[in-house]
Amino acid sequence: PESVERVLYIDPDTVVIKPLDELYNIDFGDNVIAGSTHVFSIVRRFNLKRLSLPFSARYLNAGVLMMNIEKMRTMYSSEDIFEFIRLNSEDLLLGDQDVINALYGRLSIALKPQLYNCDEKICRRYRLKEKDVRRDTVIVHFNGSKKPWKEEKYKGILKPFWDEDNCN
Repeated sequence: PESVERVLYIDPDTVVIKPLDELYNIDFGDNVIAGSTHVFSIVRRFNLKRLSLPFSARYLNAGVLMMNIEKMRTMYSSEDIFEFIRLNSEDLLLGDQDVINALYGRLSIALKPQLYNCDEKICRRYRLKEKDVRRDTVIVHFNGSKKPWKEEKYKGILKPFWDEDNCN
């Protein structure tokens, strides 16, 4: 509806462990989306080149996105988005994530992934321990193919957050 100004999108393979107020009330300024990246250095450059984005653009993980819907409506119509997909389908490797980044990545706010989109790869990159996640993280994301609800022997440090969320 036109009355909706902002939307917080969160993938279903996440666990919210702290209040979302700060994220939901983020000041967008002139930006359209806020999210975290999970790609760095060469993978980031590959994605930017593949989607014809400038080096200053961000490539965000679409698992947790705060979206300025009011401004998004002024930029592209649904027809524009479908036309972009039709014209670029061969270069879109990650579906919605690529489309969101290609269209809105130039106008994005980078959120700290260890706070708002913490997965096992981010834990390794930032050398996070369970205590660090408990203290600072807002959203844990079980992205990728390995899931604690699929694998009995899931080895990641984030498993306790899944277990706690699903025992209540």
